Amino acid sequence: MLCDIAGVHKSGYYAWEKGTPQRINKKEDDAVLAELIRTTSGKYLGKCGSLQVTMQISKIESPINHKKV
Repeated sequence: MLCDIAGVHKSGYYAWEKGTPQRINKKEDDAVLAELIRTTSGKYLGKCGSLQVTMQISKIESPINHKKV
């Protein structure tokens, strides 16, 4: 009944509900990465660009895409 009121299909609701833990984990991982980017950039006084930050982070952790930085 709530799906009818909201105008969504039941399958769409259940797909969204199933993906909730993954969305929460992604937000937590992004927050950790953002802090790592801030500390790495701050270590070089903000004078290095995204590619240099990407290389420094890749040395510490698993490789990441420069577009994510």
